Amino acid sequence: MAEMTDRPQIPTNAELLNPTMAAIRSLGGSATIAEIEHRVTADLGLPEDVTLVPHDNRSRTELAYRLAWARTRLKIYGILDNSPGKVWFFTPEGENTEAVDPSEVARVVRERYLPRIDDDTPDPATQPADFPDVEGDSWRALLMEALRNMPPDAFERLCQRLLRESGFVEVEVTSRSPRDSRMISEGDRAKIVTITRKLLEDRFKGDFVFDPIAAVPKIDEYGDEYVEIYIVFDGDQKKLDPVWTHRMLGLIIDELEAVGVELPHSPSDSFVKKSDWNRLYRKRYGEYESLRPD
Repeated sequence: MAEMTDRPQIPTNAELLNPTMAAIRSLGGSATIAEIEHRVTADLGLPEDVTLVPHDNRSRTELAYRLAWARTRLKIYGILDNSPGKVWFFTPEGENTEAVDPSEVARVVRERYLPRIDDDTPDPATQPADFPDVEGDSWRALLMEALRNMPPDAFERLCQRLLRESGFVEVEVTSRSPRDSRMISEGDRAKIVTITRKLLEDRFKGDFVFDPIAAVPKIDEYGDEYVEIYIVFDGDQKKLDPVWTHRMLGLIIDELEAVGVELPHSPSDSFVKKSDWNRLYRKRYGEYESLRPD
């Protein structure tokens, strides 16, 4: 009888479709490959024994390989597109699509495109878009007219995209004014922190130290305000329960409604190692560490 071996449960290509869309949406509608991989890993709470498994003994990890296929399938399906600089972004259809049915995506890919794709190149190059012919410097006038007529939030997303195309990562727009008039107060964000901490402590009972928990106000790609909950943990990442952490946001929303707090938009969450918080996030979000309920 063959000996059974434990193999890390790496999400399948199909299971990574909607997390990939959620990651790009939370990053402002466009993202580099590294940003997508980092955000999906954090959103799903994937431990290192999953994220570091190599693909066929190559330098690329299996998770990165499967995420590449997820992006490719979403591109074939018409939800995503990418630039030659490997910045991924939503198509007009994708901007209006909250989630996809993995079985429907698989059907479209299988029927239309899968035989054309080389398994070793999961990210097919995008052909340049067709532009109308313009003479001389007239394109400059056309460009200036388009920029002047662009809504402020669209211009900010354009700048965000151009920075990513130039090689910048972790690009966020923090100064947009939200379209929704219901601003999220500091007191409500403090309640989010308190409820999140209690849920985590009740679930994990001392296996982790969760500190800080920061409720950071952000503006999404549509100009709406939401809260990103950064959960900084110190402990064995393998003990995080990805099934429970995935449904934790629903529990937080239920608890908030029970105390009379109604957020204009659903929050998102990111689990961050203590060392990563100190190295990458504290300088930017440290001011939100000390929130306390009213």
